[in-house]
Amino acid sequence: MIIQREQFMAMFGDPGPQAGGCYLTDVERRVLVALTRHVAPKTVIEFGVQDGKTAACIWAAAPTIKSYVGIDLPQGAAPALASQGTEVPAVPGEAVAGRKGFKLLLQESGTLVPADLPLADLIFIDGGHDYATVKHDTALAFARIRPGGVIVWHDYNAIPEIGVRQCIDELNQTQGDRCTLVQGTWLVFRFP
Repeated sequence: MIIQREQFMAMFGDPGPQAGGCYLTDVERRVLVALTRHVAPKTVIEFGVQDGKTAACIWAAAPTIKSYVGIDLPQGAAPALASQGTEVPAVPGEAVAGRKGFKLLLQESGTLVPADLPLADLIFIDGGHDYATVKHDTALAFARIRPGGVIVWHDYNAIPEIGVRQCIDELNQTQGDRCTLVQGTWLVFRFP
């Protein structure tokens, strides 16, 4: 399903320009902040925390956050997609490091099981973009999302090697078209 950006902003509000990481456009940060404010999360999980700038943006939007789990690869690790090799951060979570409630997991998300993660109100999936990793992270998200929470995926686009589109399209085919792409962005969200 696709929602027009204007319709999305009418439903969830437009928070205006947002500071954040280099991997999201300003419109994408606005969408993410609008969804964050909508669910007022106490706990957030972010797959692919990178330098922590998106985490800082989310945290600034929700003073309700008590716990934030950021997951990323340790320095020197190789992502499954060679094209993501330059995306392994030198200092994962740097922008929120030391913040009370922030926990950094430096490991491949494929090694995680649901019991390794808390229940969460907002889960942002923007880590490994190969199909197997996206599918695994999505399964973890569905296992750990609280009722009333939201799962958000980044990088739903047409680049063939990226598995986000395939994973989301499969979910929509098997579960009734419940994942929604915000038109003009690479963000998809779902309220499970």
